[in-house]
Amino acid sequence: MKNLILGLLFKSNNLMNMKAIICVLMTISILCQASCKKEVVEKPPPPPPDTPKYQSKMDIKWLELYTQDTSGAYFLDPYFWGDHVVFCTDMPIYKNLFPTMMAFHKIHGTKHPLWNDQTKDLSQGYTDYFPDWKLFGSNNHLAVHCAKNRLFGWNLNTGNLEWMINHAPLYGLAEFSKVFGDPYHSVTTANDTQTRLIKIDPETGATQIIVSLNAGSNEGISILPPSGWVSPTHDTVLVFLVQGFRNVTQGFVNAYAYCPTKNKFLWKIELTTPHGITTMNAPLVIRDRVVFITAAGLFCVDIPTGTIKWQHTFPNPLKGFNYKPLYVNGRIYQRSGEDVMALDAYSGTILWEYNDKINNLEGGSMAYYKGNLYFTAEDGYDPYYARYLFCLDGATGKLIWKDKGPHEYSGMAFGVIVDPATGYLYATDAFRMMCIDLNNSPKP
Repeated sequence: MKNLILGLLFKSNNLMNMKAIICVLMTISILCQASCKKEVVEKPPPPPPDTPKYQSKMDIKWLELYTQDTSGAYFLDPYFWGDHVVFCTDMPIYKNLFPTMMAFHKIHGTKHPLWNDQTKDLSQGYTDYFPDWKLFGSNNHLAVHCAKNRLFGWNLNTGNLEWMINHAPLYGLAEFSKVFGDPYHSVTTANDTQTRLIKIDPETGATQIIVSLNAGSNEGISILPPSGWVSPTHDTVLVFLVQGFRNVTQGFVNAYAYCPTKNKFLWKIELTTPHGITTMNAPLVIRDRVVFITAAGLFCVDIPTGTIKWQHTFPNPLKGFNYKPLYVNGRIYQRSGEDVMALDAYSGTILWEYNDKINNLEGGSMAYYKGNLYFTAEDGYDPYYARYLFCLDGATGKLIWKDKGPHEYSGMAFGVIVDPATGYLYATDAFRMMCIDLNNSPKP
């Protein structure tokens, strides 16, 4: 560096030549900066060791991605179809995918050749939202999907669309129910002044109007999904709720029993629900009683007489009992947005409640196996509020174990189903469909 500076000075004819001095000074500055940078630069520190990954303790027998690019979806409750379990998506998270079905062998998880990917658009291009679906037929081989104004009937054995119903200009309810092996769906006029309950042949899609109700002056009404009961005289009886409104703040909910064979209403009950808030769940029929599930509480009614046997109402309707109940061995298991409870089906006595920082979010079906209750919910103790599969003692409500599944961040979600013959539980975490052996879960 010294020789370079002297050389530059020598080349200038005049030491007072400003250009030469400026050139020398700039050269010194650049070289010094480069030298300094070279001296302070060090090798980057070695990367920290990998943090321990979350390890599920569930015995997962098989696991399949919804899509190979790991795109997720919102799933509806799974169902059994012969030796297969069928998963159905409600609305894909990404718009380039469609609502679809995928079927897997229950034991080894082999994909069914007709239902093995997410490319078959069940909506046929008419909609991208499926609120509800159910299986029908002697072997559950007929899948009926509800898209509000449209219903689709798919044959699982052939992979073909057998029929489609378009209710327009009427509006279909978001959910429907299965009564005596047939789909029942409610439709209303555009202004909600008339509502009809329609019975559908799952084989052909043929429809039949069963009940038609007209709203009162300045009212709007809608029949909600029904359930069925057979009387001692072998008459069929439909039990259902009718939700209505008179203005923005004043609503009402009425319970009905209707006998189609006699074309006669057996009774009507006005239920006490704040602002007329209710749910779209079909009532739960237990022998000669029916339990109506509303957003504000539960009402148990004797079907032959229309007498309310017991009821539980709650001051906060936003607690929301908008989830399907489960009946097992004289107990009703019911979940809300904040807790899970068990009730004695005959007396209505609340046996226990579990509300330890859980949020049910999407909800979905619960399952029962060997005395334990299984469901998915958001866990408030998790730093990411991930969703877990919970296992509670069905008799006491005590937490036995919980697990957020094979992925650290997505967690378990939506409905579950158990095969009582094997103890295999089928579930999803919105990205993967899986089979879990409850007999060996959790693993040590």
